[in-house]
Amino acid sequence: MELMRITHPNQWNDQIQELPGAHALQTWQWAQVKSQFGWDPHPLVWRDASGRVIASALLLQRKLVPRIRAIRLSVMYAPRGPLLDWSDQGLAAQVLEDLQIYARKQGAIFIKIDPDLPLGFGIPAESDAINNPPGEFVQGLLKSTGWRFSDEQIQFRNTV
Repeated sequence: MELMRITHPNQWNDQIQELPGAHALQTWQWAQVKSQFGWDPHPLVWRDASGRVIASALLLQRKLVPRIRAIRLSVMYAPRGPLLDWSDQGLAAQVLEDLQIYARKQGAIFIKIDPDLPLGFGIPAESDAINNPPGEFVQGLLKSTGWRFSDEQIQFRNTV
């Protein structure tokens, strides 16, 4: 599996549209909107051995002290991403590890992800509630590899 940064923006939407969880906040157009407010886009894809895109993440990076070039501190955020088949545990683990490494190399003090991956369906603790095994696996993986849940959510946790 290979991680690559996309340099041709016109390819981005075509490459992510078939991935599970594809969302408007992961499109190139959203990156352009956010770039007007100080965010730099980092469009990343993971390819399998045949070259097929199997995961992606539009990371947005914002410098904490934008006027001082010598200071590289920044934050990174993947709105409604990364995009991948979360039931593929090996792929999920690799993408999360690669994101941590990439963010560290970019000088980010943290990376926040926001995939559309439910832990379950229905009202928790009700008799008709259903667990979502991929969501539960990823929650455990995140905890075991040092990721922390943020009390300050950016996107809505639930929609009506």
